[in-house]
Amino acid sequence: MQDSRPIPPFRCDQIEASKLGREWKSWKESLECYFAAYDITDQHAMRAKLLHFGGPALQLIFKNLKGHDHVPLVTLQPKWYDLAVKRLNEFFEPRHQSTSERRKLRSIKQKSGERFADFIIRLKQQVAECGFEKYGWESSQILCEIYLTDAVVEGCSSNEVRRIFLMKELSFPEIEALGIAQESVDKQVEDMSPSQPPEKVFKVEQVKHKKGQPVSQYVKSSEKSCYNCGRPGHIAISAACPARGKQCRNCKSYGHFVMLCRKTRRHSMGREPDRRVK
Repeated sequence: MQDSRPIPPFRCDQIEASKLGREWKSWKESLECYFAAYDITDQHAMRAKLLHFGGPALQLIFKNLKGHDHVPLVTLQPKWYDLAVKRLNEFFEPRHQSTSERRKLRSIKQKSGERFADFIIRLKQQVAECGFEKYGWESSQILCEIYLTDAVVEGCSSNEVRRIFLMKELSFPEIEALGIAQESVDKQVEDMSPSQPPEKVFKVEQVKHKKGQPVSQYVKSSEKSCYNCGRPGHIAISAACPARGKQCRNCKSYGHFVMLCRKTRRHSMGREPDRRVK
């Protein structure tokens, strides 16, 4: 047994005027999917279900349309449903602002972190709202490709992809495939690049004073090893250095470990010969 209401009613009295054309088209497509699923082809039955499923608001509009119930009886099967849809299309579609929808298409930008494929889907959804179908199938396809190409070039986030599109005369399917491929390559290159350690900033108060006030400066460190203890993560004068206060067994000075004793390294490197004239 078929569901008495397989799709929700078309509440056209509750829809914003600027969106009526789009919502009517979407609702009508759902109704026609239902007809196809249950193999309903009789025009009179299709019109009856159109009005039944549409609900009271749609029924009221239809009853007040000029010539809504006039069907030329020139065929064995009068086009009851086709005529009803034609009259309702004429009522709803003028409220669809094609110019505004085309402006929305041109303003769409690829979001930060958005995949190129998802960006293309959003553009295709918007171009379907631009009203190109009224120019016929062939002209509609040409206009869609032109507007989609312009929207991709203006809205994509990758300058490299944009440069490729501007250098070559490509069809929209080629643009779509190339953009997705370039994004995949960029991701692989990014994954292969070695990550750099974050740069840290330490505030250092110098021993010298100027006019009785401490002079401060900022020193940048890139996670290099401390030259007093050999460990990364801090600079030599940091209070967290484990060599701080420790005595070197080589030079007997304080503040560094023997393995990093600079006197030891100077001896191991040798001394410069005395070039002074005696």
